[in-house]
Amino acid sequence: MAQPPATFVAQLPFLPRRAHRLTPRRPRSSPLFPVTAPPRAVFLPPEGVPSPPEDDVVKGETPPPASPRSPSSPPQSPLTNLDRLLENTEPQYTTWQQERARKALSTFSYDRPLLGADELNESLRPSHLQRHRHVLAPDEQFAAVFMWDTIVANARELERSAWITVATENNLPEPDLDDIVRAEQMVPEAAVQRAFYWRSDWSDIKRFVFRKAEVFDTLREAFDFHQREGVSEWLRSLTQYGIKCILCSPHSRQFALQVIERIGLEPYFTSNDIVTSEDEFDSLEQMFLLAAVKAQRPPSKCVVFTDRPTGVTAAHEVSAKVVALLGVYAAYEVKTADQTVAHYEDLVVYNIRRLFSEQGAEYLEPLTEVEVDRK
Repeated sequence: MAQPPATFVAQLPFLPRRAHRLTPRRPRSSPLFPVTAPPRAVFLPPEGVPSPPEDDVVKGETPPPASPRSPSSPPQSPLTNLDRLLENTEPQYTTWQQERARKALSTFSYDRPLLGADELNESLRPSHLQRHRHVLAPDEQFAAVFMWDTIVANARELERSAWITVATENNLPEPDLDDIVRAEQMVPEAAVQRAFYWRSDWSDIKRFVFRKAEVFDTLREAFDFHQREGVSEWLRSLTQYGIKCILCSPHSRQFALQVIERIGLEPYFTSNDIVTSEDEFDSLEQMFLLAAVKAQRPPSKCVVFTDRPTGVTAAHEVSAKVVALLGVYAAYEVKTADQTVAHYEDLVVYNIRRLFSEQGAEYLEPLTEVEVDRK
């Protein structure tokens, strides 16, 4: 390529900067292409321009009078100010912090405000001497957690009797056992509306719930409770081998101890071996974690005995094993349990140890890789 003449090169530094620009420079603040806003339709209400809220009016000043709307203007849409309608609104979904709080226990420590299954598994891990003891007595490292319905056979009949009394007093259809089972999965207010289909008025719903609580307290004093078939022999076998037994009750501690004494199971459950409503748990996961703390066993070494699908899911959430008892629910509804039995007579103590025989080979657990050294 031919080089430019020397005279041009010599004159190049003396040329003005950006001499090739023929048009005047556009200011930075001005847009490249002028944008014209389209006309916007404003609809006024029938009574005229709405007055500003009281917070926007300065003290001492009178708000401007509302101008009347002309008859020819179209009617106003109900959503005139979207910002005010969306003010102080929050998203209606569960965050991961709320989900973790539902499955953990609250503490008084700022460093560790919540204790979940992983923290308790680490904190309640057996010591060096306890591990030596577990070599000689391997069953002592486990704990058995029983839900209330797996110990008391006719607990649901008391609930049904209370609801039947409320239905009779208000000329409503009586709920059957299937309705009572569906009502277990929800709060009493939702059960009245969605399980029994009685009323939709909130005042009537609250009146039914309060009346049911009064009738329940009256009937339980003279109700004939009896234990589940085979539970006494099963508890005797567990106690003989040193397996800690914990009972989870949705009622008060005093009432739970009275029922345990009536059915003849007081040698197996003391006041410290019962998780009641006075322990202030908000979910089944927290109830099972409290049971693990009372038993002084890691949640991963606990076996939960339940007869409902929600209990199976909650026990697995806290890394516990589950034995499901058939009865109210069908077998396919509790098929996610580690073991399913029809009666306590079908169990032996060795079944508890067998549930933990595959520890370390479960889902998402690291496996030991064996490498063969070939020379």
